[in-house]
Amino acid sequence: MNVIAACTMKKLWLIKDTVTNQITYYHILLFFACLPLDRFFSELIFVSLVIHMLINLKKTDLKRIYEPRVLMVQAVFFVTLFSTIYTTNLKKAIDDWAMQAHILFIPMVFAIHQPLIAKYKRQLLSGFAWSCVLVVAVLFGIVLATIRHFHLPLSFFYTTSFINHNFSKPVNIHATFFAILVVAAVVILFQDLLRERKKSAKVFLLFGMAVLFGGLIQLSSKSAIISLMVVAYIFVPLYLFEGKKRLLLLCASLAITLLAAVLVLRYDGLKTRLFSDLESDVDMSHIAVVTDSRLDRWKATMHTVKAKPILGFGTGAEKKVMEQTYFYNKLYHSFIHELNAHNEFLSLLIKSGCIGLAVYLFTLGYSLVLSIRNKDLLLTTCVALMISTSIAENALDANKGIFFYSAFFSLLLLTIKPSPKPHLNTKNQHPEATLAPVSTC
Repeated sequence: MNVIAACTMKKLWLIKDTVTNQITYYHILLFFACLPLDRFFSELIFVSLVIHMLINLKKTDLKRIYEPRVLMVQAVFFVTLFSTIYTTNLKKAIDDWAMQAHILFIPMVFAIHQPLIAKYKRQLLSGFAWSCVLVVAVLFGIVLATIRHFHLPLSFFYTTSFINHNFSKPVNIHATFFAILVVAAVVILFQDLLRERKKSAKVFLLFGMAVLFGGLIQLSSKSAIISLMVVAYIFVPLYLFEGKKRLLLLCASLAITLLAAVLVLRYDGLKTRLFSDLESDVDMSHIAVVTDSRLDRWKATMHTVKAKPILGFGTGAEKKVMEQTYFYNKLYHSFIHELNAHNEFLSLLIKSGCIGLAVYLFTLGYSLVLSIRNKDLLLTTCVALMISTSIAENALDANKGIFFYSAFFSLLLLTIKPSPKPHLNTKNQHPEATLAPVSTC
């Protein structure tokens, strides 16, 4: 196992290229590797990458920033700028610019280095995935150390003290956004597993996936788990397998789902988080109670949106608008805690109206169509994750949501390769053959 780990690290760190390209590659690799950590590290490395880029920038590289797919990812930020024209809160609007600036700059930086990220795409994604494995393993270690320190039984492992936000708290990341990183890492390792031919390496990859699955249960993010199930039950069989193999995969996915369900139902903490809390979120029969549900807030928001459906209230206006909406509709819990809409689609309707929502939906729809056309499993997963997270959270109002959207969509859209045209004689061809084996040490 140690030999395989050493081999993996060698592939990630020992690349043969120019010194300038090596420094750029290490910057981008560290940027992805730090995504499952506090935002400080990702931002610090990105600033260093920008400085290095400016020092070595060539005029010909700037042509790539006008690539339509770059502008596609940036479109949400341009909507934010446009909606500032009619805002009633300019100070908050400027704060939103600063927060979403990465949606503008990350696609530009990746576009300038497009040949390099296309060349080392697999290594960059693998580095990110194994970083997630390491972080989840460390978090498990923290949980076990805490249980041992306080002389608690191991049955406390799945209590509310160690799941969801309490599990991701040591790395200072919202549980939902950490969970979407974990799901992306699972898909990356799964793709590596399909390409790998050495049994020992496959065992190593399965171990990494098992750690990530354990972390996903511990994080208990409903939106991330639903996204993974959609990908596993629909797109993996559709993209990669046919006939009996597709049936076997569906059976294996069902078995894993049933085992996970048994584990969840066995522990009250997980059961409450994944089932009872979901029921309360969709219950609209008690609007006047202190703990109003998400659907209560969404219903109230939709009535507010009708006042300015086309352009919205302007960038930075969501907080003030939602405060008035919550108070008028007697949603006092949301009013006191100054909650946002907890839905990116509704948030865009409030700030930018139907125009802003249409731009975001077009970006997601275009990416989904492109991923299906090219059978790009990871891009499909990222679209599914952004849709599910946007339903449950203001995905583009959080640093990790912004980083995930701008970094992964930029990397995948800029490096996607069209699926090969089928030959006239396709009888002896197998869909798995398009997965080239990874090089071994």
